[in-house]
Amino acid sequence: MLPTTHAHRTTATTRPPSLRALRGASAFSALSIGLCLLASQPAHASAFATYGRAYRTLAMPPNGPGSSAFFGDCLPGADGRIIGVTGNAIYLERSVGSAAFDVVATFDPAQSAGAADPAFVSISPDGTRLAVGLGFGKPVAIVPLASLGTPASPTSLTGSLATYFPVPHYRAAWQDAHHLALTAGTFGSPSQVTLLDTLSSPAAPSNPTIITNIGGASAAIAFDSAGRLYTGNGFDLGPASPSTTGTIKAFDPAAWSSGAADFESPAAGRFIADILSADALLFDSSGNLVIGGGDFNDGDTGYLGVLSSSAIAAAIAGLPIDTADPSQLKRLTPGGSAFDYYSAAYNRATGDLYATLTDFLSGANTWHATVPTPAAALTILIGTLTVSRRRR
Repeated sequence: MLPTTHAHRTTATTRPPSLRALRGASAFSALSIGLCLLASQPAHASAFATYGRAYRTLAMPPNGPGSSAFFGDCLPGADGRIIGVTGNAIYLERSVGSAAFDVVATFDPAQSAGAADPAFVSISPDGTRLAVGLGFGKPVAIVPLASLGTPASPTSLTGSLATYFPVPHYRAAWQDAHHLALTAGTFGSPSQVTLLDTLSSPAAPSNPTIITNIGGASAAIAFDSAGRLYTGNGFDLGPASPSTTGTIKAFDPAAWSSGAADFESPAAGRFIADILSADALLFDSSGNLVIGGGDFNDGDTGYLGVLSSSAIAAAIAGLPIDTADPSQLKRLTPGGSAFDYYSAAYNRATGDLYATLTDFLSGANTWHATVPTPAAALTILIGTLTVSRRRR
């Protein structure tokens, strides 16, 4: 079972301290200013507006043997700890925001062909299972969170404790508690999206194609609150198809629920934007779409994109998005290099959006957390003024 944590959290959901706990005029002024900020901003308006104002840098576990990255997700509900995979190990954060990790399970080397090189890590919407793409030519593992061990006794995930599906995959997103959408394809060739029934038999998986004829390599995938499926052209080697690297489209459920939709058909999906390489796609709690990757041919690199919920709504209605308008597309650049290639993760418990970077030479993995809510701005403000007061 998952080890619990009782560490105090300083997160977007932390309540402002009581007046009794504050000391000095500086702290009182900070609280007053913070409460004004809270009162003056709508509940969801702040997420897009405040992304990128400040970052917390977290050092993740380095790449494990046979692995080129650390991929992770965050535990649901009020927990919010990061759970991630590199090599054959599943790591669990000790407390929220600590970036201190313990190994709580390991994949069976017989199932992972020696070592996992994770392509994705994603927790099911009901918070009961973990999906891990073990890498190119390797299976997709579905792990009940209840099967995870403790730091003192990590679980060995044999076939009796986890289900291993031999299906092609690159990125993934849960459609619901049982169905996992997977992107797959041969590099540089037409790609597709399939929908794996994770309750089907791994010996004969139910994994029909729901989006076909993506005119390039696989990209990421996401679902919005209305059930629309978003995916893109991850890397386009030639002009044969209408889409190019970074083309993102949205598909209503009706377009693919009764048969595969053609990505390149104008009638099947709605064009959203052409941004980076759509190598990461996820929605935050405010409905903003986070986009990662990079299109080096067009010089579209070095940032993590956040497309505002209002811009997405306009695109769904048929109005074009202006990617040069910072009110529609925000570019986050915590790493500071024009060659940075970001992926992303999101913590619904805390509001943290993580811009994630891997140093492929050193194997170091760095997550830059940016907290979007006014409550978080209040916490930072109080902390800054308190430190300033102590220095006097």
